[in-house]
Amino acid sequence: MSMAVVTFLYILTNISYLSVMTPEEMINSNAVGFTFGERVLGSMNWIISVFVSWSVLGSSLGSCFTAGRISFVAAREEQFPQILSMLNVEHLTPAPAVLLNGVLATLMVIPNDFDTLVGYFSFSMWIFHFGTCSALLYFRYERPDAHRPIKVPILIPIIVCLAALCLVVLPLVDAPQIEYLYAALFIFSGTIFYIPLIKYKYHLSCFDSAYIFLQKLLRIAPSQE
Repeated sequence: MSMAVVTFLYILTNISYLSVMTPEEMINSNAVGFTFGERVLGSMNWIISVFVSWSVLGSSLGSCFTAGRISFVAAREEQFPQILSMLNVEHLTPAPAVLLNGVLATLMVIPNDFDTLVGYFSFSMWIFHFGTCSALLYFRYERPDAHRPIKVPILIPIIVCLAALCLVVLPLVDAPQIEYLYAALFIFSGTIFYIPLIKYKYHLSCFDSAYIFLQKLLRIAPSQE
């Protein structure tokens, strides 16, 4: 129901835009919502900026809660370093995973080029979406009888895979840039660390002292499932 409501609201929003702007004006506008506010609200168009700011703040807070826990669960499943699976002993929060998310976010905003950041983030995001749904289809075929608490109709991951593939390929065809190659190489470079450290369980003793220091600094300990 919630997904249907959100989809319905998005459709109404686009209908509102098209009621006061032509498609060409929407394409050429740097901020469609602000242009809509100028046309409809006049001197009160600052309300659009306030609402957008609140939306961005809410999205950022939600990302802080969810993105950190993705790293936390991955570490608990032995896909990431075990330090990321530890919790603060007082507040029971995944402090290392949340801090990692904050460090990565800080590094991304250093170039100070928002349009480029959004473009390459979307490109990378849809690669992950394609991989996730492809894995779902693979396991649905290889393990048809496996227990699944939530089982979505097979048509949904197929549609997402096709949409993700289009959104990855189209930018390469429409405006190929070397930066897309850099983004893909950065993603797949994770295998350099995954194969020796995760698959073959190679232990680097030089990190032990760093783990102990971080445990004392952040007051963290291994989590209990």
